[in-house]
Amino acid sequence: MGTYTELTVNGYDLISTKSAVVPYVMTIFRESDRKEFERPREGGDDGEVETVVRYECSAGKIIDRLEVMGFTLVRAQADFEEGLKDKVAQLEDSAGDWRTELSLLKRMTFKSYMKAFGKVVAANLHYYDREEIKKLGQTIRYILDNHDDSWYGFLVDDLRLLIRMACQVVPASALVVQDISQLIYSGYYGQSETVCENVTKALLAQHPENSSRIILTEGSNDVYALKAGLELLYPHLVGYYSFLDFASSRAQGGAGQLAGLVKAFAGAGITNRTIAIFDNDTGAQEALKGLEKTSIPPNIVTLRYPDIPLLKKYPTIGPAGLVPLNVNGLAGSIELYFGRDILKNGNGLTPIQWRGYSDGMKQYQGEVMNKGQLLEAFNDRLVRCRKNSSEIGQTDWSGIDAVLQTIFHAFDVNPARRQSRRTKSKSTQ
Repeated sequence: MGTYTELTVNGYDLISTKSAVVPYVMTIFRESDRKEFERPREGGDDGEVETVVRYECSAGKIIDRLEVMGFTLVRAQADFEEGLKDKVAQLEDSAGDWRTELSLLKRMTFKSYMKAFGKVVAANLHYYDREEIKKLGQTIRYILDNHDDSWYGFLVDDLRLLIRMACQVVPASALVVQDISQLIYSGYYGQSETVCENVTKALLAQHPENSSRIILTEGSNDVYALKAGLELLYPHLVGYYSFLDFASSRAQGGAGQLAGLVKAFAGAGITNRTIAIFDNDTGAQEALKGLEKTSIPPNIVTLRYPDIPLLKKYPTIGPAGLVPLNVNGLAGSIELYFGRDILKNGNGLTPIQWRGYSDGMKQYQGEVMNKGQLLEAFNDRLVRCRKNSSEIGQTDWSGIDAVLQTIFHAFDVNPARRQSRRTKSKSTQ
């Protein structure tokens, strides 16, 4: 007969499957989300307990993870609207009287569907609630009708887009839960089996959306600071990124070397989504200009650290002495993103010193002074924040956060550039 398992969003049974979890669905979890506890067995004798094994995470964090993987709300809307067009065309070409459904689908929008779906979840409605469904609007009745080609008539190819939409209509603190207790009890999984990790590994070779995104930087300090910031500010996203290990690989640093890595990754046919993020300085601009004629596949993105307000009027040392200048694009190494509290010294902010001149870019290259001291101060602050999380809000992580946000949105999709569903196979989704 088989045993069923449910993925719930804010207590609503969203996806039910028989005998096994859906591998793609499990990519939204990590083994750190696994919870085990005992509770009274429903329908059992007094004192009888059962062991609950489930993966759970807040909807807000699940949204972050889905966005990282490319399952954005923008993509959900684009795919849904494309699916509506295809469905309408299919019904118009089919025999039979489809006037009622066609009328609904032609009026339906992503916004109206999502609003109706929010009501379905809030009221905990399912297809078997016949009497209640009759009293509700046409879109809700459509959602809860039997659909052979999609879940809830949400016309997309990947279930993770359904989950992304569902998480949008519940509070960010609401739990998303995959309960595997009954599957373990029935012997489909072992008690100590790392289900999430195992099914995710099995998917890695199938599509880059399921594997970690590789981050390439100019040097080891960049890796150290960004990795630490990720672990501290966004611990639920740690497993979705991997950094080039400069120490063990003995890789050289610098903008030119990073540009060389990009070319090597492109030439080697690396399928992982790869983010090469350069400093926000003259050297980075020169290296990126040198990549303009290189054929780079869409799974590799080249970026610079973002411009930030702190660097718009920053002290610099040159022939005219100490002069405040906008150093965005001229001297933005990772140290300048450590935060105002780290960059402060007895006389203000640790200044930039101008170095060489780039003939190609027609501008100078700047470098912040006392990098070693700044790194030590950053490390001291990091230790304090790890010991006491309240320190995070008392210190300046805005620069590191700005870089991380740039990384998170590296693969944001412009829906206008997406191919029609009719010209692509489901295997590429």
